Amino acid sequence: MIVILLKIRIKFLFQFLKVNMVNLFNIKKNSQIIILFKASLIIFFTVLNSCSKQMIGAETKEEPRIYSNYDQQTTNLYLEGLRYKELGDLNSAQTFLLRAYQISKEPYIKEEVITCQILNNEYQKALANINDLIAGYGEKQKYLELKLEILQEIGSFQEKTELLKKLIEEDNQILDYYHLLNRYYYHENKLPDLIDFYDEILFELSPTQENAVKDYLLLSIKKDKIDQVISLVTNYLEKVDYQDYQILCFAVRYYLFKKDYQNALKLQEKITSAPEKSSFTDYNIHYYLLKEEKRDQDAHKLLLLMTQKYPKNREVNYNLALSYAEMDSLKKAEEACLKAMNNDSTDCAIYDILGNIFESKDFKKAQKYYQEGIGKYPNNPNLLNNYAYFLAGKNMELNLALKMSLKANKIVKNNPNYMDTLGWIYFKIDNNQQAATIIEAAIIYAVKEKNPNTDILYEHLGEIYLKINKLDLALKYFELSKNLGNEAAKKKFEELKNEK
Repeated sequence: MIVILLKIRIKFLFQFLKVNMVNLFNIKKNSQIIILFKASLIIFFTVLNSCSKQMIGAETKEEPRIYSNYDQQTTNLYLEGLRYKELGDLNSAQTFLLRAYQISKEPYIKEEVITCQILNNEYQKALANINDLIAGYGEKQKYLELKLEILQEIGSFQEKTELLKKLIEEDNQILDYYHLLNRYYYHENKLPDLIDFYDEILFELSPTQENAVKDYLLLSIKKDKIDQVISLVTNYLEKVDYQDYQILCFAVRYYLFKKDYQNALKLQEKITSAPEKSSFTDYNIHYYLLKEEKRDQDAHKLLLLMTQKYPKNREVNYNLALSYAEMDSLKKAEEACLKAMNNDSTDCAIYDILGNIFESKDFKKAQKYYQEGIGKYPNNPNLLNNYAYFLAGKNMELNLALKMSLKANKIVKNNPNYMDTLGWIYFKIDNNQQAATIIEAAIIYAVKEKNPNTDILYEHLGEIYLKINKLDLALKYFELSKNLGNEAAKKKFEELKNEK
């Protein structure tokens, strides 16, 4: 209002001055005109100065309200509630926010109350409040999402899935909805019902979205469930255009779930043959598929190509080091490992692999890297365990090996690999009863979690019983190890059986 008045006054004064300026120059020495002109100037600058002060005051004066429909009391209550929320005092936050809501009836203040209740695990209160918001303001997407967050904690399968379907109806492009829906149906073992739902809605999606939804479906299915969707996916793959990048990626994942690595590899080779579209993940999948198919030379060539595209990538250099180690090119393996160093806590794995690479070829270098790694990361259980096992294998510094192994087992309890190392060190220092007890316990955990080193545990236990002349038990455990493919145990089993 001030600005408008100011404009009117200035316009009027300029017109007045313009007329009188003409008169001033046309009528020389007219004292009345001169007096009038001076008076006009005084009035002009007085008004201008007064209005300017009012404008400046209006601009610099602190606005007492944050929102136009708040009074000062509501604003203070709202801000105090937010402050307590930031401090983590959720009960006080709710008190102030509820008072602010009672005055203003603004829905977003109620949302803040609900958020506090969720954070405070007051799910029933939060559910009642969100239902009130929905009843008062309609099924807005943000309210439904907030309700879903609550139902994930206390809702039934039916409540969660019905709400997700409603959200999908509101916006069928949000892939997280499908991901959650897959998870709920999977846990309830109702995948056929989920497929029926997808059959109804997939035609509404774009090809890319349809592909992504089916991808989510596959990712939610474990090995024992894949037969339930095999027909859906097979029908889909028969119709796809394998020139489409996303379709190819989907098909590769499908074959990976089926463990059909040969077909997965064929399609993955098509993906990486177009480098302008291929990502690091694409190359990585290609590498692991080549390894799965025992095409080690092709895998090594691909790694060399990857080092050109991603020269500083840790995983590439790490895998290249392992590849060179398999080829007995230890110097190149060492160089690749050193390139994979990040100078952070993740380097402990690099020291571990360096020690492992040189274990059988260069004792001093292996020891150097193990010691360097433990010097930097003294509480890394894997380094402690592997260096301890390395020393036990060489029958060197067994007291140090025992100390490190005990520390590793204290940091990570019930790890069958770490327990095996500890038992094996006790065996080396002739504490055979303790050794047998620990490795027997390790076998229980290893069998339970299907540990790939279970054959070594059986072999070690066989060695212990052989040493204390319990030949029947030694024979039993050598046989168990042999049945898991352990060649060394097979040889020992046959020798012991012949001796008996």
